[in-house]
Amino acid sequence: MVEIVDSNLNPIYSNGTFNTDYLFYADINIEGLIDYTKEAVLMVLKAPSTAEFQGSWLNPYENWSIAKDGKIVQVSSVVDSQNSFGAMIRSNFTLRYKYQADKSLQPIYFIFDGQVLIDEE
Repeated sequence: MVEIVDSNLNPIYSNGTFNTDYLFYADINIEGLIDYTKEAVLMVLKAPSTAEFQGSWLNPYENWSIAKDGKIVQVSSVVDSQNSFGAMIRSNFTLRYKYQADKSLQPIYFIFDGQVLIDEE
């Protein structure tokens, strides 16, 4: 079972459906947020064409952690990709975005495999 909860453990996504009463989905496009996060991660990989993100066609948010606290949205997951020697490795990442008044998201924190790449918090 895939479930996404907020920082207060209120269900946002559960059993294949979104909680339509939850404000999170009224103001943020989750699919777009994950796509944007994937693009950011691809920029730091040695072999981006080999990237395999978590989730599947049936469960696109499987093993993705998405949380919102006020105007901050945090996205975490893992990606498998080849390193410079051609070996597949798994890397963890977390991105935090600040939700802007124009409904855009500004990246304010990005940690990839233990290395902080953006820290504007």
